[in-house]
Amino acid sequence: MPEYRWKGKDQFGNSVKGVLIADDREQARQRLFAQGIFLSSLNKNWQFFSTLTLEKQAEFLLQFALLLQAEIPLKPALQMLQESCDSTSLYQLIGRCLTALNSGFSLSTALKNEKQFLSEQEWQLLYSGEISAQLAKVMKQLADNKLRQLKLRQQMKKIMFYPLMMLSVSMLLTVLLLLFIVPKFADLYDQQQHALPLITQVLLQSSQFLQNYLWQLLAVFVVGIVALRRCYLMFPSLRRQLLKLACLVPSIQRLYLQLQQIQFYTILSSMLNSGITLQQSLATFVPQSGYQRSRAATESILAIEAQQCLQSLQAGQRFSAGLSSRFIPYQAKQMIIIGENSGNLVQMLHYLAEQSQQNLSNQVELFSKLLEPILMLIIGSIIGVVIAGMYLPIFNMGNVVL
Repeated sequence: MPEYRWKGKDQFGNSVKGVLIADDREQARQRLFAQGIFLSSLNKNWQFFSTLTLEKQAEFLLQFALLLQAEIPLKPALQMLQESCDSTSLYQLIGRCLTALNSGFSLSTALKNEKQFLSEQEWQLLYSGEISAQLAKVMKQLADNKLRQLKLRQQMKKIMFYPLMMLSVSMLLTVLLLLFIVPKFADLYDQQQHALPLITQVLLQSSQFLQNYLWQLLAVFVVGIVALRRCYLMFPSLRRQLLKLACLVPSIQRLYLQLQQIQFYTILSSMLNSGITLQQSLATFVPQSGYQRSRAATESILAIEAQQCLQSLQAGQRFSAGLSSRFIPYQAKQMIIIGENSGNLVQMLHYLAEQSQQNLSNQVELFSKLLEPILMLIIGSIIGVVIAGMYLPIFNMGNVVL
């Protein structure tokens, strides 16, 4: 579905611009004219592929919930959202939903196979809201869950952004030194008769190699980054291996475990609050189909924990009896036991989710502060090695003269 970027003026003469999804240019013109927009430019936005981001998902669910709360019927609400949609993937998703609704299917059936949009737990929430006539409430819950996931993802990106930025700066400085500074020393050392230190020889050869193959290396680097990103999105096994590699770092392992705990508390409390039984809720964490197994590749902790809890319930024990101390801290487990005994398990799980998210935010801040001196040390060491390698022969020349 083509995406068009437009500029124009509204009925009050104000300059406006935006993005519109339409079947063709003429349809885009008609829809903008119907909104009172007088176009000055309308250009097709070329793109190789479009992904449905978590932010767009949360925005769609929140707007959908507001329309349903305003008692707008299901199909007109979806049509309104489709007309104002600026994401190709979301536009196509809404189109598939409308086609299914026009064929007599329910919304939950229409979204049953949209695995990239709703997880198994979220689909169960949608289904329960549909059969209990609380679709607007459930849509708001789903939107809140997506926003919480988005916040967690942004926190993790915050951890990774600073290290990647600093490492990129260090690589750039190293390349600039090898391209512009080291060659000046190379001209000086070519006139010497005695052998150069090993580190200096390595730097000179690296500089020469970089000068000869700079553009080829840049091309390989760009292609490699693009290919790695595509492989990461397409192959769950690669994501699993990269996650295992990252979790070898104790700090990252603790952060990942907390992310899983927050997801467990949040989804379970939402499902129980929607009237889904505890056993049914836990069963959604255990992969059944091939797709779910591939999706659970990076969520094996949740699957194992849910399986243990299910076995505990089937054996006639309480939910808390199946929780392992490896996944749920002792204090959190005691609070879950209190929630079970008092009949407030939903409220207790929600409280634990909020507390865990606050703890995660604090740990992210601490982790970022700890990384800063380490990265500065790495950058300083790299530059120091280059400078030392270049000046070491000069010191040796002084020793030879003496």
